[in-house]
Amino acid sequence: PSVWGANAAQFEPERWITPGGVPPPSALPHGWSGLVTFCDGPRNCIGYRLGECAFARNANGFGRADPAAIGLFVV
Repeated sequence: PSVWGANAAQFEPERWITPGGVPPPSALPHGWSGLVTFCDGPRNCIGYRLGECAFARNANGFGRADPAAIGLFVV
């Protein structure tokens, strides 16, 4: 009670409702392409840029692969 108040255990949604209602989407926090994995803000994953690069590199490799080179033939 000394930190969170006497009614900390009660559900009171008006604690988080802003006076002007819901802000426009441009004012809301958002992550890279909505990836929940990396989140957003000061506590986001420190390696998410490395993850983005690895994902892009792997995805790019699919476009460069030649199925005929390994004996696969597209019908």
